[in-house]
Amino acid sequence: GSGKGTATSFLERRYGARAFKSSGPLRQILHILNRDITRENMQKLSQVLRENFWQDTIANIAKKEILSEDAKISIIDGARRKSDILPFENEKNFFLIYIDADIKTRYSRIVKRAENGGDNEKTFDQFLTEESSEAESQTKDLRSQAHFVIHNSSNEPEFIESVENIIQQILS
Repeated sequence: GSGKGTATSFLERRYGARAFKSSGPLRQILHILNRDITRENMQKLSQVLRENFWQDTIANIAKKEILSEDAKISIIDGARRKSDILPFENEKNFFLIYIDADIKTRYSRIVKRAENGGDNEKTFDQFLTEESSEAESQTKDLRSQAHFVIHNSSNEPEFIESVENIIQQILS
C-alpha cells in the first residue's frame, strides 16, 4: 500500500529493472502446501522459516536470484526487517529506498488492490492488527538505514517523479 509495487513496475518499464518480490517464495510454499495465500499465512510462514532455519533465508534466496540475472537495476520488493537486507549491505551498488505512506492511504490501496486473499473485505481494524505484527513493526526500523526515503501520499505522477529523481542520483 505504500507504493513499492508501483515503483517496481515503473523501474521495470523504464529501466528494464529485474524485481524479486520477497513474498514470492512464501507464496510458492503456501501454494505447494495448498494453503490460502493471505498476509497472515505469509507472516506465519516467514516466522517459521526464520526461527527454524536462518533469519536471512528469504534474503539469501533473493541474492541468489539477483546474482544470476544480468540486470543494471535489481529490486528487492518487500524487505521488512534488517535480516532482509543484511546479505546486500556490503555490495557497493546497494541502495535502500524506503517508501512509506500514511496508514489510511495504505489501507485503501491494499483493499482496492486485493493482492492477497481477503484483502478486499478487510476492515480498517483488521488492517491495524496486521500492521502491528512483528514483521510490519520491524519495517519502520529500516527507515533510519535507508539511503533514500519517499513519503508517498500524493498522486502517482508525483510519486513516479520522486522515484525517477532518486534513480538519476544513483546512476549519476
